[in-house]
Amino acid sequence: MKWSDMHSLSGRRPRRTLTPLAACALALAMAVPARAEVPPPVQQMIEEAARIGNVTTVAAVIEVAKSAYPEQAEEIAAYGEHFLAQARPAEVPPPPPPIAPEVEAMIREAARTGDNATFAHVLAVARAANPDEAAAIDALGGRLLAQAPRPPISPEIEAMLLEAGRTGDATTLASVVKVAKAEKPAETQAIDQLGIKLMTDVQAKAREAATRAREAEEARLASLGAFDGWSGQGEAGFGLTTGNTDQVSALIGLKLNKDGLKARHRIAASLDYQKTDGQLSRERSVVTYGFNYLLGQGLYLSSSLGWERDEFAGFARRFTESLGLGYRLVERPGMTLDVDGGPALRQTRFTDGTGDDEFGVRASLAWRWTIRDGFTASEDASIVSSDGNTTLISTSALTAKLTSFISARMSFNIQSETDPLPGRRATDTATRASLVYSF
Repeated sequence: MKWSDMHSLSGRRPRRTLTPLAACALALAMAVPARAEVPPPVQQMIEEAARIGNVTTVAAVIEVAKSAYPEQAEEIAAYGEHFLAQARPAEVPPPPPPIAPEVEAMIREAARTGDNATFAHVLAVARAANPDEAAAIDALGGRLLAQAPRPPISPEIEAMLLEAGRTGDATTLASVVKVAKAEKPAETQAIDQLGIKLMTDVQAKAREAATRAREAEEARLASLGAFDGWSGQGEAGFGLTTGNTDQVSALIGLKLNKDGLKARHRIAASLDYQKTDGQLSRERSVVTYGFNYLLGQGLYLSSSLGWERDEFAGFARRFTESLGLGYRLVERPGMTLDVDGGPALRQTRFTDGTGDDEFGVRASLAWRWTIRDGFTASEDASIVSSDGNTTLISTSALTAKLTSFISARMSFNIQSETDPLPGRRATDTATRASLVYSF
């Protein structure tokens, strides 16, 4: 009887034996889930993470894949378990050395005071004295600082400070902070913290506004035509004296200015006239033109042309031409100071018909100080030296605004020649009061 017939009679199937190759294939299939159910990009991503990363990296990649493919989340998790088991553990840095108990107590006490400056100082001292524990000290300091509650501040004080900050005026905010601390000394720290924050915002907004204003002014100056942008002043002063001496004096002056993006123009003309007992005792006429070309950073090229007539000083006319460099030494709110200098030529025709042409040097100074709104001090001076003769002209003035267009001016003028003509005085001075019309 055959083996198959005996099996049929017994009712049992014959036992089959697995070959070694089949057993290995079955074990591998049970160890790694079928790849067909996991998207190929996910398989590649997990395998690459396992090749270059650690357990933490593989786990993070699996979570990202599950979020991207929620319908295959279970298959992705099952597929990733095999790689998680084989990945190397994450490297954990060694814990920092422990802080000495007395150092930790000192740091915690400094944090308890609520004084941030003292706290920062204590941390710095602790790090310097215990360099090996610096990391642990910094970690403890960070935790304590994060846990520190904000110092209390009264609602009315906070509202007052916020309103002062809203005005955008740094002086007002500083004054309000000072008053608030005087009123609530217990809240000084909180007031200072809020005041510093508000002051930072105010200063940032002020810088932005100044930048916008400067850019707008530069655009306006760049668009000016030849006859645009001029401003000026007309000045007139008169005096009358009667009695033992009859004297009549007059001063008439005109100034025109134009400030462009790259150039400044200055034109000035004046007539100084005086009669004493019916006889002409002073008559001086001056016309000047100055041109400055701005080079940047306060530096500029300067040039000037001047004509003057003063028969009482001995010359019928005198021309002066100069070219040089200038620099704005001072430029701050309410004050400017410009100086310039360079070579000069001067041609003089004297009242006796003779003449003299000279080469020399010229320097000038222009200073303006707005002491307060509507009240200005000024100084304009020039010196020309050539062939042994030096001419100094200086005008100091105080100007007070009376209306939007009219100002009152008190001035002192001095003109000196180091080598005057025979019979002439070396120095003339004049003190005047005048009215100025601005346009």
